[in-house]
Amino acid sequence: MAQSSNSAAGVDNTFRRKFDREEYLQRARDRESREAEVRTKSKSIGPPVQRKPLKHRDYEVDLESRLGKTQVVTPIAPLSQQVFA
Repeated sequence: MAQSSNSAAGVDNTFRRKFDREEYLQRARDRESREAEVRTKSKSIGPPVQRKPLKHRDYEVDLESRLGKTQVVTPIAPLSQQVFA
């Protein structure tokens, strides 16, 4: 029979990882400065595009006639075949 030994074979990773605090503080400062630049650039682009306010439909949508039916709508379908035309 093969005897099993209690000695561990492989990588010894039983130590605690130590991080260089100064390196990570410098990385954080660099990241914050990049984010601040992006924020100032986005503000200098200009105001967002103004859209017209929403308005009510001036026609009635007939959904009951299509109840229970399946219809495939393609982008090249004429307006008369689209659902809300």
